[in-house]
Amino acid sequence: MLNIQFVEMGNDSYVTINGIEDKNADVIGQSHYCKLYRKEAIDIIKTYTLNDIQKYFEVWVHDIFIDDWQSGHISALFDDSAEIEIQISVENWSNLYSITDFIKEFEKIAKTHNNIDFFLYQNADNAIPSFGFHNLKVSKTSSIGNIENGIIAIIKEFIELATISLLSKIDKNKISLFFNFPEHIKVSCKQYLVYFAQFLMDLGIDADTEIKEDAGKTLFRVIPKDGIDALEKIREALQIYLNPPTEIILSPVSLNEDIAIMQWKANIMHLQSQLTLANSIIQAKDATIQSLQLSNYQFQEILKTKEPQNNDTEDVIKDLVSVKKYDGSAFSINLPEFLRRLKRLFK
Repeated sequence: MLNIQFVEMGNDSYVTINGIEDKNADVIGQSHYCKLYRKEAIDIIKTYTLNDIQKYFEVWVHDIFIDDWQSGHISALFDDSAEIEIQISVENWSNLYSITDFIKEFEKIAKTHNNIDFFLYQNADNAIPSFGFHNLKVSKTSSIGNIENGIIAIIKEFIELATISLLSKIDKNKISLFFNFPEHIKVSCKQYLVYFAQFLMDLGIDADTEIKEDAGKTLFRVIPKDGIDALEKIREALQIYLNPPTEIILSPVSLNEDIAIMQWKANIMHLQSQLTLANSIIQAKDATIQSLQLSNYQFQEILKTKEPQNNDTEDVIKDLVSVKKYDGSAFSINLPEFLRRLKRLFK
């Protein structure tokens, strides 16, 4: 049962939450407004509902923390609805785009959601405005923790969409993708991405790749050395590389195959073994990897892929295994022509 006590000591006042003191708490009136700062007290409050809290205070405020996002400060205010305020820290801002551009992009994304009421507040004492949402509908019978999880999901989605949009304007001559790999397979998946530069070289495309962690996501960039003209070819190659067809995965390695295809299969087999091992370690329900779909972990591609035209079939292992055009969940790849290009370099 929730027990909030209002304590006055001279000119100072604070609250206790189930016996946990928060002497830095801001309190206005004994039943109007309270903002908590102590994490232990906030963690207790999160297990209770708004109905529970509003027996003591009409308005409740505490900070929200998002892992791997150090660019600002976020607070949540609860009364009959929720208000989220985001303040950007100039000292911690290290992005290639400006804070002003980020806020504008965040606002644009927020306004595409009918249930999100965006606000921008310019404080005369602060050159950087605060922003966020108000009038978010919340259930008074849900725990503050559950409500907060939903709010965090919204904020993270908007931050990521804004980041991707802004990077796309900066990286017009690059392909940039975000991945959200589970920790237990992140190293193996990143290693597979590293091999993509060699894969492109086998296709006759000279490009550099770059991998780094950004806001908890894996950012993968491909920078063609042949300029913007090579981007479309790289997109097509990347879609197949991230989603190897079962014909490639399941067919055995043959000495009659081209070196490029053998190398690709070897990389796939290595990733399969690493994923199987990782899943076995965590006792996954199904540790057998039937297909490799790295794009399942892809958050969003910055530059869209154009659909190639239809064609015929192509032998992977002559007279034994052939493949036809491959249809992915969000794209269509001319796999026979792709394999022809891959093989042609070694004929």
